[in-house]
Amino acid sequence: MNIVYLILAITFLTIAHFIKIERQSQFIEIYEKAPKSALSKALSITFILNMIVPFKLGNIFRILYPGKYLKNGSSFSMATIVIDMVLDFFTITIVYLILLILGNSVIENIKLYFIVDLIIILVIIGWLIFNKEIKKIILKIV
Repeated sequence: MNIVYLILAITFLTIAHFIKIERQSQFIEIYEKAPKSALSKALSITFILNMIVPFKLGNIFRILYPGKYLKNGSSFSMATIVIDMVLDFFTITIVYLILLILGNSVIENIKLYFIVDLIIILVIIGWLIFNKEIKKIILKIV
């Protein structure tokens, strides 16, 4: 393995880590002071947990840990993370479309991830639009 690529990967991942923390804190600071140390710990441990447990269940830790330090609680923390994921999705979509226009062969490798992300976003949007109807159906089932 080339050491230069390893150093570049570590550098870019570290920069991305700080950008994610700053972006989430910007969402929080609209309402209250963001605990950046808690956000940093939560994001770091979430990355580790997502490597160990399936289905990105480490994100639950990213919701609960900073939620202890927020006045608005874990639900507010979850909302900022969902918005963060939606913004990530739109960013990836723009990059995907640019690569599609350029005809890059990288597209073949990321199609599956794009489709899964698209399904997740559509489910979230569907839940937001049909929230009352879904609750009625769930109540009837229960």
